[in-house]
Amino acid sequence: MAMTSLGLSRAMLCPFLWSPPPVNWIKLNVDACWKMDSVCVQVGVIARDWNSGCIAVKCVRVHAFKAAMAKALALAVLEGC
Repeated sequence: MAMTSLGLSRAMLCPFLWSPPPVNWIKLNVDACWKMDSVCVQVGVIARDWNSGCIAVKCVRVHAFKAAMAKALALAVLEGC
């Protein structure tokens, strides 16, 4: 098992590891990042196939005033892909 320079495994740093979709499917993952003292939100979407190959990536900056709004915007970006 590979360890980081701090002696932590990947599973320790990210307990929810990505798993590929079934054969002939594409999986979309979306996330948003928002800082409390900012109105800017970064929203990212990645599409990967069953071989873990990257099909498409999209990142947008939008305005949001609350974390819940950032999450809603991330889902809206997912719908618009």
